[in-house]
Amino acid sequence: MENDYLDKIDKYLDDQMTVAEKHNFEAEVEGNFDLKKSLEAEQELRNVVWGGAEESLRQKLTKIHQEGPPSKRGFRIVWLAPALAAAVVILVIWFSPSLGGKKDPSFYANKYFKPYEDLISNLGQDTSQLTQALAAYNSENYTLALATFPEIPPTDSLVFTLVAIYKANAYFQLNQSEKAIETLQSMRGGAFSDLREEVDWYLALSFLLAGETEKAIPLLESLVKGVNYNDEARELIEKLN
Repeated sequence: MENDYLDKIDKYLDDQMTVAEKHNFEAEVEGNFDLKKSLEAEQELRNVVWGGAEESLRQKLTKIHQEGPPSKRGFRIVWLAPALAAAVVILVIWFSPSLGGKKDPSFYANKYFKPYEDLISNLGQDTSQLTQALAAYNSENYTLALATFPEIPPTDSLVFTLVAIYKANAYFQLNQSEKAIETLQSMRGGAFSDLREEVDWYLALSFLLAGETEKAIPLLESLVKGVNYNDEARELIEKLN
C-alpha cells in the first residue's frame, strides 16, 4: 500500500495523471491524513531541488548553527543535516535530465488536455443509448462510455464529429493514445466544419501522448492560424522546440 501511495504521489507531482486521476487522487488526499502528510513532505523535498538546492541547503544549515547550545532537538537536527545533504544529491541526480531541459511530450499532452464538453445533450438529438454513453462520459467513467457509444452515421455530421471527439477523449484519458489517434484520423475528412479545429487539437495532443511530436507540430502550426486554440498551440510549439 505504501509503494502504491509513493507511485501516486510521484505521478501527481510529475503531472503524469489524467484529469480524472488527479480529481480522484486529490479527493483521496483530503480523506487520508497520512497520505496528505506524505504528499506535503515530498513536495518540500522536491522544492529543495527546484528552488535551488545549494541555497536551500545553505539556509537550513545556517539555521542549525544559529539555534545555540545542543539539546535533544539540536542533536536530532545535526544528524538530519547530512541526511538532507544526501537527499539533495540524490534528487539532483534523479531530476537532472529534466532540469533546464525539455519535458517528455506526454507531459505537455496531459497538461494541456481538457475533456471536451457535452454539447449533444443540449441538442435534443440523443437516443437512449447515446444518453447513457454521455452520462458515463460526464461522470468520467470512460471505459463504460466507450462500450456504450452507438455508431453514428457520417451523414449526421455534427453528432458524428462530437461522438468521435468524445471517444478520442475517453481513449486519451485511459492512456490509449493509438486508439485516440485512429478515431480522429478516420473521420477527420468528414468532420463537421465548425469542429475541425477541435478535431485537430485533440489529434495533436494524442500524438504528443504517443510521443510522436513530429506529427503533432504541423497540426499545432495550423491551429496557430485558427481561432479556438491559437494561443495554446503557440505556447505548446514554443515548449516543444
